[in-house]
Amino acid sequence: MRGRQGAHGEGEGGLSSRPPEAPYLGVGVGLRPAHQADVLGRGARGALRVDFFEAIAENHLVPGGRPRRIVEDVRAVAPLVLHGVSLNLGSADPLDLPHVDALGALARRIEAPWISEHLCWNGVRGRTSHDLLPLPHTEAALRHVAARVVRVQDRLGRRLALENVSSYVRFADDEMPEWEFLAALAEAADCGLLLDVNNVWVNACNHGFDAAAYVDAIPAARVFEIHLAGHSQDGPLRIDTHDHPVCDEVLALYARAIRRMGAVSTLLEWDDRLPPWDALEAEALRVRAVLESALRERDGRGGAPEERPPPPAPPRGARPDPERAPVPAALDAAQRRLWALLAAPEGVRAALAEEGPGAGAALEALLAGDARVPAAERLEVYANAYFHRIAGALREDHPALAAALGAPAFHDLATAYLLACPPRHASLRHAGDRLPAFLAGAEGAAPFRARWPYAAELAALERAIVDAFDAPDDEPLARAELAALAPAAWAALPLRLRASASLLGFGWPVDRLRGAAERGEPLPPEGFTPAPTRVCVYREGDAVRWLRVDADEAAFLDAARAGTTFGALCNALAARRGPDAAPARAAALLARLLPALRRDDGGA
Repeated sequence: MRGRQGAHGEGEGGLSSRPPEAPYLGVGVGLRPAHQADVLGRGARGALRVDFFEAIAENHLVPGGRPRRIVEDVRAVAPLVLHGVSLNLGSADPLDLPHVDALGALARRIEAPWISEHLCWNGVRGRTSHDLLPLPHTEAALRHVAARVVRVQDRLGRRLALENVSSYVRFADDEMPEWEFLAALAEAADCGLLLDVNNVWVNACNHGFDAAAYVDAIPAARVFEIHLAGHSQDGPLRIDTHDHPVCDEVLALYARAIRRMGAVSTLLEWDDRLPPWDALEAEALRVRAVLESALRERDGRGGAPEERPPPPAPPRGARPDPERAPVPAALDAAQRRLWALLAAPEGVRAALAEEGPGAGAALEALLAGDARVPAAERLEVYANAYFHRIAGALREDHPALAAALGAPAFHDLATAYLLACPPRHASLRHAGDRLPAFLAGAEGAAPFRARWPYAAELAALERAIVDAFDAPDDEPLARAELAALAPAAWAALPLRLRASASLLGFGWPVDRLRGAAERGEPLPPEGFTPAPTRVCVYREGDAVRWLRVDADEAAFLDAARAGTTFGALCNALAARRGPDAAPARAAALLARLLPALRRDDGGA
């Protein structure tokens, strides 16, 4: 694989100064679902032209299914590093230690060379924005985050690489520039860094500092990885959207970093409006050309004099004590205040107006606005992103519900749901977990129940489909296995429901709505009226399927969920349908419902 050896191998281009847990991997790209087939197909043929991949960790912290398996498959063709988005390191909330443990287990399973995470907070008081919210650059915040990073690293048994985030606000009480905060934190926590050069440029434009001075101040020996991405412009602000090619200014800043630091594993991020794989790979090759040119320039002048080997870990007594670090009261108060504003139903400025004339001035005392963009408008960027991000996830997981309600009503539903049920799970995949219950009984959902009385049931069906997609893996009961079964063994054949399978009962035929939505037909379909309906949802391979079932089939599935045998099934059918009809009916039920059954593993 390119990047491990070659033109800039050990002892050349400054690689001897890289931290031992951060080998130079070359130029990679973020692993995204739309490109997974290309990655595996070309990887199997040895035709990949990128050197490594990076996976969003939270997308793969699941019990089973394709999201769990894909990281192992990709790891078989190229190195794979992990990038976390939800450790909430800067929050006043307690650390989510089970999440840390799951992250460590995933890293060990795929042999990830390193784990990176963002220097930010995601939420407070148990709620998460699924965004990367900036921190004040104060000594108190530095001590708080350093202690938490130490605790996470101790639990993981490895260093983290912390990434500088893009920001649209900064705090009025900042005591140091961002780059000093980042360098001091890395030293205090003895952690690595992920230098996002695009974020440096975005923040320099948004806050008016010198991007080159930032890059020059980063401790080179602590940099595990560099990120590059495209961004957008929204009025005076640059927004880190990851939906464009890398701009020339960012590539020039990247070249400066490489001339100073030497060869650093570099990853191209592209998350929205994804190009075809060939175009993404071409952009990565463009990045590699900049890297190689900068390394030639660097070699021509003999390397960078400021390089040094990685510093040793500080003595134990000098490290922040993660057990004795109190949460700074000012940080806790600031995060609660900012959460209240960014989650306000009508936006930041409307919330401030409702609070009264002093609210705006109080916000300006907390956040530093300027003549170009006042503090409230800057915070509005995060508020809009919060609602649009969660609404987008709900729409993706509930396509039939979104189609049935129409865009304006679904937007109103997402807003009402977020106000009542803000996300609490580290993974965005769980954002809609409470939507069926909200639609079924919450006061804020009453208008939707009145107009779409089937909405709660449709949401429940679509949640079951989401849950089946990454449910635990098991071995299906195969037709070949049944064909080889001796006649005398049939009565004792165990029948068990697969972990992905569920049986749902509805008062409306909502499976018709999901099917119509997938076919692009208008919703609701002609003649859609209430009718008792039972639906079985299960996963077959990577595909989630659903099947309407009758009374016999529902009874069969209920029995299989509890654990039964083919003989018990025949006896139950004989009691209901008579002994003559039972065998043929049992065989028909088994044939139709076989994909929802698993091999017996000796358990219940």
